[in-house]
Amino acid sequence: MKRIDLTLLTAIILVAVIMVGQVSVYWVSPYTYDSNVEIDDDSITFNVYSSVPNKYTLSLFDNGDFSGIEHLYVYFDESYAVVNTTHEEIEEKISDLEQELEIRGFTVTICDALLLGTLMNSTHSEGYAIIMMTGAFPDTVYTGDEDDILFNWLSDGGSIYWIYDAIGKYSAHDTTSAEPLSEIENYDILFFNMTGAINSNTAFGSDPDSERDIGSTLNIMYNESTFGISTDVPYSIDIGFVKNGFSSVSLTKYYNGTGMICVFGGDVISDTHKYLAQTIASGISYETNNFVTVTETVDGWSSYTLTLDVTNTNLDAYISISNIPVYGRYYSL
Repeated sequence: MKRIDLTLLTAIILVAVIMVGQVSVYWVSPYTYDSNVEIDDDSITFNVYSSVPNKYTLSLFDNGDFSGIEHLYVYFDESYAVVNTTHEEIEEKISDLEQELEIRGFTVTICDALLLGTLMNSTHSEGYAIIMMTGAFPDTVYTGDEDDILFNWLSDGGSIYWIYDAIGKYSAHDTTSAEPLSEIENYDILFFNMTGAINSNTAFGSDPDSERDIGSTLNIMYNESTFGISTDVPYSIDIGFVKNGFSSVSLTKYYNGTGMICVFGGDVISDTHKYLAQTIASGISYETNNFVTVTETVDGWSSYTLTLDVTNTNLDAYISISNIPVYGRYYSL
């Protein structure tokens, strides 16, 4: 097999683009990564490529009956109110998230309030996910009523990834409205059928959560549990860190259906988008169990074979290169 000549690829290339009135500077990585999977009757071979010496982690998860995310959206609408942040800040965080998802093989579609309502009011639910980073659902899907289309969508198998403030506390309206934000009562009951399900105090988890092995495998080092979900909420896994019974990262089954609610506590801090992207791309859910975890070195192509009859299992695989991932891929086996 030919080896790639790395003589000219020993440093990151700095590219400067001169435009009228400004200079834009960005980094371009010269390194390349790849992977694929070969399945035989009684074995699985994982092939991983890195053009520079690196470490990779291969994770096999048993995700039960949960279907992986195939269609990913992020909500953003400049004409709708946001909570304790600005549209400019959210736009910047979405851009960061898009980059992290791209290196993991995911693309994300931005949808406004109208499109979100259309999407959730259609038959599209299972395999679909919405990322919320604005601190409030728009009134096109959520008004605080148990018959809102958001809950029907969750009931039918849709997934929500939430980061920023308390999930469900606010319904957002057009910014020109007299009251752009409506505060919702009993929002914890609406989403989790449990009073006190959402932490209202500033907290940072210090103790490993019950399913921390999954979070550790994915190198999700996130511990803010402000606005985190109670570890007493049923049908959930908690993969971060816990403080006073509230988790920093929870993946919970919607109590009135088959959908999933994933909540990252706290704010959209500098590294949140990396951990959020890793969680989404890995395909884990509230049904996930850690089946096999393997860490190996790679320089060029490397192969790892497991003796396993995949016809009798419901396994998903996730390959991640480097501790601070530079590449990730999800495989449904």
